[in-house]
Amino acid sequence: MDLTVDFSVIIRIVYGIAAASVLAALLLVVQIVVMRRWARLDEERRRNFHQLWEPILRKPGRVIPPLPRVRKKDVEDFIIMWNSVDEAAGDDSSDQMSVRWYLDEVARRAGMVPIALRLARKGNTASRLIAVTMLGLLREESASQLSENLMASTLPVLSIAAAHALVQIDPSTARDFLILRLKRNDWPPAKVDAIIAQERVIFAPVLVEAIFTLPEGKRLVRYLEFCDADEALPAINRILDASSSDDATIRSALKVLGQFAPREGADRAAQFLKHANWEIRVQAANALGRMGDASQVSALAELLGDSEWWVRYRAAQAIADLTDDSGALEYIHDAQSDRYARDMLAQVMAERSYNAPQLVAVF
Repeated sequence: MDLTVDFSVIIRIVYGIAAASVLAALLLVVQIVVMRRWARLDEERRRNFHQLWEPILRKPGRVIPPLPRVRKKDVEDFIIMWNSVDEAAGDDSSDQMSVRWYLDEVARRAGMVPIALRLARKGNTASRLIAVTMLGLLREESASQLSENLMASTLPVLSIAAAHALVQIDPSTARDFLILRLKRNDWPPAKVDAIIAQERVIFAPVLVEAIFTLPEGKRLVRYLEFCDADEALPAINRILDASSSDDATIRSALKVLGQFAPREGADRAAQFLKHANWEIRVQAANALGRMGDASQVSALAELLGDSEWWVRYRAAQAIADLTDDSGALEYIHDAQSDRYARDMLAQVMAERSYNAPQLVAVF
């Protein structure tokens, strides 16, 4: 049987495909143009919104001015801007307290509390995050249970924000925050540091008690650096005096001791210069460099021949910190019989722009 091909049909099909491709390309171009237009309009809207609200939020006074209406599409921009300004005003001085009162009143009169509560309950992750942050800054008591529920979130960023908000709303939950910190290893350490530093007035009374009573409470020792010296140092001394303290706890305690650098702590730090754990020797040298004097130089010099590079380096830095001038440091350098000790001192002298002796090449 003869097969015939109707090329006119094929040509029409090809033309149809080509026309469809051209139409799709045109639609794509139109879509891009429309999206860019919408993006420009949205950017202009946000710029106008910021120009309207920034003078109100960033120049607080004693009287709340008439407030513009916050449209639905501007709600999240308002919350983000308000959170930023309020967090920047987080000081307990009388002037800053008046600023906080002003900002709180502006948010409440703008109707943000019910909106933030709704976003924290049903919004997406980003919306929940900014909403619960606002509720915490407002110390909104009606958000207590909601914040407690959100603390159980599997998302670390949302869980820690909710826990922070609950502490701001109800300071008596500070201990619960610390308990959860010990359980939630996925919380960003830098964020935890920032929260405890920001809320140190709330955390200080419970932190020492938590360290000595909670299971694994010794992991909280590092946060003592955010307390006042008269609160932190008795706990540090107790830890360093206890024979039961593990290496990680001792290391953290020495680090905090070095932060406060009390003169009477030099002898205590010197006791750990020969500890079996090299990381503890490092922290002991660091602490001694901050709080010691020339009388500890000889003890530190013994570490210049240590098997661990970091111990030698921190010991050399501490010696430089406790030595009055480059001449005295050169004398200490020349007195060393160990070439590794001399090299390390020479390196530290070079780092500090002293006239360092030439390093001995070690192969």
